[in-house]
Amino acid sequence: MKIILPIFILILAGNAVFAQTTKAGEIRIIILKDEGGFGVDKGFEISLEKGDLATFHGGQNFYGRKGNYRGAFDEKQFLELARLIIKNNFFALKNRYEGNTMDVGTRTITVGYGGKQKSVVNWGASRQKEFAAIEKAVKELEAKIKWRAEANQTSALKENAASQFFTGKLAGRMIEMRLQFNGDAATGEYRYYGGKGALQLKGKRQSDKKLTLEEFDQSNKKTGAFDCDIEYNAQEADTTLSCGWQNPRGGEPITVFLNQQHIEFTNNLQIATKIISEKKLGIDAAYPQITGGASAAIAKFNARIAALTLKGIRDYKRDYEPTPDKSVYELDYKILLATNDFISVEFSESAFAGGAYPNAAYHTVNFDLRGAGRELSLSELFKPKSNFQAAIAKSSLASINKAMKNNEAEDLPADMVSSVEKWAITRRGIVVYYDFPHVIFALSRVFVPFAALEEKLNPNGAAMSLRKN
Repeated sequence: MKIILPIFILILAGNAVFAQTTKAGEIRIIILKDEGGFGVDKGFEISLEKGDLATFHGGQNFYGRKGNYRGAFDEKQFLELARLIIKNNFFALKNRYEGNTMDVGTRTITVGYGGKQKSVVNWGASRQKEFAAIEKAVKELEAKIKWRAEANQTSALKENAASQFFTGKLAGRMIEMRLQFNGDAATGEYRYYGGKGALQLKGKRQSDKKLTLEEFDQSNKKTGAFDCDIEYNAQEADTTLSCGWQNPRGGEPITVFLNQQHIEFTNNLQIATKIISEKKLGIDAAYPQITGGASAAIAKFNARIAALTLKGIRDYKRDYEPTPDKSVYELDYKILLATNDFISVEFSESAFAGGAYPNAAYHTVNFDLRGAGRELSLSELFKPKSNFQAAIAKSSLASINKAMKNNEAEDLPADMVSSVEKWAITRRGIVVYYDFPHVIFALSRVFVPFAALEEKLNPNGAAMSLRKN
């Protein structure tokens, strides 16, 4: 007890000091989320970012709306809400409070500040007065916002929009899938890369978390079925479909993971996947090329992507030696952003030529498609002399250490995230990639929201342009 008591007192003192020293101006984002409960159809999420950006997603009609919405508000209103959060000692609250009302959805308030964040969960409608006061204030501000509907009718899958593009592997073969929704009804197609024709898809979104699809060949014969879990990353606005594919003749389902490709072209441009496959050497590489246009910018982008892909294969072949365990080189891509002006591509590379573990790495290409075309530099997203690297490092370290704590591991040394060499851009923030060893490689990809970098963003840069549009 002599050891435990001082530690406990120190934690309490630290919380008190932290609550007193955090300032309203440091708060960057405030999120209220309802996960739903018994008797509640679907939850909702209200996100308010400093700088006037508001987003709403929900499956309920509690607010007179259902689906995805964007809106704007006065920054003074945000500051008033931030002051209320400080006044109610939010940062000194426990992480979870519990009540005994089972038919009320679990509510969570998350506040982002100075590259960090704190979440407080209210389960079962506990009567925690500070939480209730903040929740009420968020709803009051939400009611004053003029919302406009987005194409998305769920957080994950768009309705009445251009086909959404997913890529993945089925039974070791790369596939691409395009889906479109009308209400909960789903239609689309998928094809194997290098295959002769597309298989038609029909199905239904059973909920925000479940999708079922049946596939048919050109003679309308059923050839298989997908049973998919919809996994939505709200922070990055990204969807993954984790599916089991079932052969109509029976047998065990085959696992399929499909990654969303964020393609927003409105000028007839498209993304075509190119494949390089050399089975004897274990090479299986996929890379994107822009089609539907002949500008100098497109030619430069396509050449840059092809060169990066071929370099990886050459490096693998140079070091290749036959091993008892088959050597493998795999390269896959994900389009994090593709607009008429900008495109950002993330490559996942894995190479195994013997040893305990494969070598894994990320590569990125960020390209300005305007004019003659050129690669973007990270620095041009930010104001000159803004010390943006430190802001990125601070946000990254907070995210990584949170994950480390969840796995009961020690915090990461700050010098491991001191600089960024590889990066990508999305609608909501940037993704940075660190050169971590194998044991923590899973933490080397970190999303940093624009809200954590807002004061340093170049008002004329690509990041600010994406936030406004």
